[in-house]
Amino acid sequence: MCGRFSLTVRREEIETALPAIGVPDAAGGRYNIAPTQLSPVVRLGEDDKTRVILARWGLVPRWARDVSIGLRLINARCETIERRPAFRDAFRQRRCLVLADGFYEWCGVPGSRGRRPVYFRLKGGGLFAFAGLWDVWRRQSDEEMVTFTIVTCPANRTVGQVHDRMPVILEKGSVWEKWLRARNAGILRALLRPLDDGKMEGWGVDPVVNDPRVDDGRCIRPVGGLSFLAQDDGRMI
Repeated sequence: MCGRFSLTVRREEIETALPAIGVPDAAGGRYNIAPTQLSPVVRLGEDDKTRVILARWGLVPRWARDVSIGLRLINARCETIERRPAFRDAFRQRRCLVLADGFYEWCGVPGSRGRRPVYFRLKGGGLFAFAGLWDVWRRQSDEEMVTFTIVTCPANRTVGQVHDRMPVILEKGSVWEKWLRARNAGILRALLRPLDDGKMEGWGVDPVVNDPRVDDGRCIRPVGGLSFLAQDDGRMI
């Protein structure tokens, strides 16, 4: 599961990485993005050009009666997205890139019922995208709300020390175009796999991240000496 993520890079870096239209002024500079909040996603417009928009985290299918279903649909398991009614049409027609540069998971603390937040990112940092799905929900007032979900897969060994699932991470490059434009289900399924262990790192962070109102550098600052890093021989430290 992915329940929080970050996009600390600034708007200018997003514009450099993406040949897309309309990067919002509010894009980037976020340390603690939580469900129901707005975050930038990349999707294809009706003109087949890539566009960056702000969308609400937590997919609300167009057939839903009310928006509350979105809290149960912040993630979509890759094994079932082609079958679940909430996701199957979006998988075929409405895929998006959820821009990010890190995410959080929580691990148990020996001798305690508490859980410790851990921050994961690409080794050395940098912008990437989660595989996402989007939809448009219309209120009775005809107001439209664009929402999204993050696709998850089994965890690699790095993240697996903390949680058995992780978001599908798509690195910059041609794979972004494939996820947005491919029409062959086999090509799309091949992208839904854990990122290689050696490309990731993680560390324990301050529990301040548990409060979605806190959105600053404290959320990703290492504390407590916890380190999750895949070595070349597959060992962890």
